[in-house]
Amino acid sequence: MHSFWDISPRFSGQSPHPAWGESTSCGTALPAATYLLTDTVPTDFPSAATRESILRWASEQNAAGRYIGQTRVIDLRHVPHTIRKEHLANHLFGKISRVLLRTQSELRGGPAIITADAVKLLASCGVKLLGIDQDALDAPNSMAREAFKTAQQAGLCVLLNLELSEVKPGDYDMLAVPTGGARAGSWKDLEIQYAKASTTRAA
Repeated sequence: MHSFWDISPRFSGQSPHPAWGESTSCGTALPAATYLLTDTVPTDFPSAATRESILRWASEQNAAGRYIGQTRVIDLRHVPHTIRKEHLANHLFGKISRVLLRTQSELRGGPAIITADAVKLLASCGVKLLGIDQDALDAPNSMAREAFKTAQQAGLCVLLNLELSEVKPGDYDMLAVPTGGARAGSWKDLEIQYAKASTTRAA
């Protein structure tokens, strides 16, 4: 069973559509960051010093805790083409600040499109970060870019091209870790901490 899933954006965190990254608060990943999901998290993971270091680094990137904390993965591979608010409504129970959408499906034969109303629903439920496993929220040829602009207006951070193919739907803890950063350590260091914390709790 996995302890960690590295879901870092493909294409080095950059969308193949330059316009998607035109906002510093929306549509772009943190520079030099690795994004991790963990499942059952021990209460003492990560160590207080490591979490403080990660939060300090994220704060320096003007991200604060948006990229760190409980995150819900929603599987929408069954949705034929357009993701509407009714496809999300039943998944938005409880307090949720981060939502990742798994949409990639060979059966669909193309990217899913998210409606502006679906983005508004997420924002109304307190979601501050929206991640997806494709390179845009709107259709590739969309000039209006309604979903993306709605996310901007609502103050949502958007992560594109996430690697969610091995992640099942459910709630996880997400960490944005500086890649190779000396202050917070690599994700391998976190994996070691996780194993130690799990062993200590089991004992």
